[in-house]
Amino acid sequence: MLAWVVKTLHACAWADLNLVDRGFTTLSATLGKLALSLHDGLLQDAASEAHPAALTAVLRALHVLISSAPYARLPPTLLPRTLTV
Repeated sequence: MLAWVVKTLHACAWADLNLVDRGFTTLSATLGKLALSLHDGLLQDAASEAHPAALTAVLRALHVLISSAPYARLPPTLLPRTLTV
């Protein structure tokens, strides 16, 4: 499952950034997009996972992300959306 998450995040990050049309993307913008994609993926997995061991792993990863994400610098709707799931 972890390999799938990493592969999905990598694909989402490159697709969202649309690097073909831009010459340069800052590290900050790249990390922000990656954090948003990671939130979305983990929230989707938490809502749809049926296997208890996999759900535990997803919730642990979500806990680490929530406790370390700089919500003051991310979109204001991200934290409420995270807490309602």
